[in-house]
Amino acid sequence: MTKKYIQCIQIIIGSLFIMVVMILPVFGAVECRQCHGAWIDKMSSDRILHTPFISGECLDCHLDHGESNELTLVLEGTTLCLKCHDSPGRELRTHLPGENACLPCHDPHSSDKKNLTVKSFDELCMLCHGNIVKASYVHQAITYKGCRECHTPHISDTGKMLKAKSDQLCSGCHSVLSEEERPHSALHKRGCVSCHDPHSSTLYRLLKQEYRSDFFPGSYEKEKYSLCFSCHDSFLVVGKDPSDTGFRDGSVNLHTVHVLGKVRFTGEGLTVKGKSRSCANCHDPHGSVQSFSLRRYFECTEIMCRMITFFPEPDGGRCLTACHGRASYARQ
Repeated sequence: MTKKYIQCIQIIIGSLFIMVVMILPVFGAVECRQCHGAWIDKMSSDRILHTPFISGECLDCHLDHGESNELTLVLEGTTLCLKCHDSPGRELRTHLPGENACLPCHDPHSSDKKNLTVKSFDELCMLCHGNIVKASYVHQAITYKGCRECHTPHISDTGKMLKAKSDQLCSGCHSVLSEEERPHSALHKRGCVSCHDPHSSTLYRLLKQEYRSDFFPGSYEKEKYSLCFSCHDSFLVVGKDPSDTGFRDGSVNLHTVHVLGKVRFTGEGLTVKGKSRSCANCHDPHGSVQSFSLRRYFECTEIMCRMITFFPEPDGGRCLTACHGRASYARQ
């Protein structure tokens, strides 16, 4: 028997199988076809067919209702689907979009979409969750890869139907810290989503609140640092009491000196004399090898051109930067 002959036999058998698969719904469930034949033929033209439907096993899911027009199922809701499909288990979180949880997303008979979905995966998600991606900046994971890059549509052992814990998912695409760097306490305790919205935001970098990242913002406005002040007290920057900050030289608040520029206190309030600097000028919002998340390097036009070296001391510290020479402070 030649190789060519064997290939011909395989093609014939394959063609016969396809014909049987296509014809089964037409000849199966003869009794159902008496009333539903035209509908069965129409649904059979879809690209993806549910196995019981293609096999003509209507009574696997439906009760024989005779001349009654009432649609009756052998079981209700997801219980019917779980006769064949694995149960997620009680210990896992289950996605339940409605009472008949499977049907809002899947057609029980046929579909031209993969997995018998009634729309594409991301279109399905947007039916219920569309409001989370309406802001001007949308996470590129959604734009280019879709919701299932981070979420599972059926079951999960983490909150919000995530495939893994949120920080593990973030680090799969984003690398913000080296192994030797210590994370910012916000990142360590509350994770990336404490500052970033994982879906969309009206702010650059998907931030949840305002954060001035430009080094010289021109002036200090408390509202422009609302992200920082969601954890830190604003008195850290503008407070005059020694208890407001540990970054002080005697009674002089050195945050005030940096963020508002060199200032002096008058009877009417603060008088700005120097250039305002943002928090980002000295602190890295993700973490650093140095104390207080102090930056080690600055990037200028894609090269590392500035450096901060901080030496902590029992009652203060010493700082060497490209902004000023060696400087020190002592709280007492």
